[in-house]
Amino acid sequence: MRNNERELYEFHFRVGIAAIAVVVAFGILAARFVFLQIIQHDAYQAKAEENRISLVPVSPNRGLILDRNGVVLARNYSAYTLEIDSRKVDNLEQTIADLATVVDIQPRDRRRF
Repeated sequence: MRNNERELYEFHFRVGIAAIAVVVAFGILAARFVFLQIIQHDAYQAKAEENRISLVPVSPNRGLILDRNGVVLARNYSAYTLEIDSRKVDNLEQTIADLATVVDIQPRDRRRF
């Protein structure tokens, strides 16, 4: 009978040690969580903001359209559109003149605004 009491005591001791180890492990995890989420918040927020937007150039070339003899029927070219909402601009002529310093605007295009 004495032997069973000793084994039971050792079992409870081992369970207690394991429970303490689990509590310590979760305490370490909780401390790391607090460190990362609260103390290092600003640094990781800045990294996330830098990582949020990335400019990736996309090539618009999609290939040529050929007939069965290999003659080009259609090809791709880059085309850009500049639109000005005249309701949102106070001085349309001045805005067009300012844009003309940056973008080549032909006289026929100027009339289309």
